[in-house]
Amino acid sequence: MNASSDLSSTERMTQERFKELVDNRTIYIFSVNLEGIGLLRRFTHMGLEVGGFIDSRPYKRGKPVIPPSEFFAREDHNVFVVITAKHRQTRRWAIDLCTNFGLEKNVTFLTSTTLCDYLARSNETPRFDA
Repeated sequence: MNASSDLSSTERMTQERFKELVDNRTIYIFSVNLEGIGLLRRFTHMGLEVGGFIDSRPYKRGKPVIPPSEFFAREDHNVFVVITAKHRQTRRWAIDLCTNFGLEKNVTFLTSTTLCDYLARSNETPRFDA
């Protein structure tokens, strides 16, 4: 992926821009919580491939739930991770795991709060599903 594929601080996130950022990678959502389940629905509706959730709790929500120790031991790095963990320490741990795995913040992983920040930067009403 080239440097122009990452997020700029002034760019408004659109559905097309998000798809470009994901770049045909399989999306994994870090944390089975309400926001993660909502993003699963949204990404599926957008036609994006969601491989499952990364979580130490074995909840089932229609997709596999992979423990972090198993996910980050895998050989396949062609993934895009969206971190939805709300607890600050858990979110920091997830960011560290992604970084140590070789993923790059705002290029091959991001937090849901970052995604929301980009959605809200526009003067218009933010729309991700337009």
